Amino acid sequence: MQAIFEYQSLMCELTGMYVANAGVYDGGAALAEAILMARAIRGKGLRVVLSEGIHPYYREVFKTYLMGYKDEIIFSSLEKRGYTDLNMLEDFVKDGKAHAFAVQYPNFLRFKKV
Repeated sequence: MQAIFEYQSLMCELTGMYVANAGVYDGGAALAEAILMARAIRGKGLRVVLSEGIHPYYREVFKTYLMGYKDEIIFSSLEKRGYTDLNMLEDFVKDGKAHAFAVQYPNFLRFKKV
């Protein structure tokens, strides 16, 4: 937090602004912000597809961010080797109802023995 504060202070000094924001602080917040931005840009669709390879804590943070929306959250399963099943992912997004999908690379399970 100290480093973020110093960064914000330096940006204010360099740009002459009164306020600066360092943006995203962790992976869960970054995931949520990215998907909400995709939702806003796309403007249609009520489905979000997440890989099961995304860290479980990140998924929980994302669910918290999305509580006020009526979006459906679908989880794309993993292949035997621990990678996101791209065929299943394609099935979820090809009908146009999904406004975003997210994968983590390397995914959470690749750090563990599968």
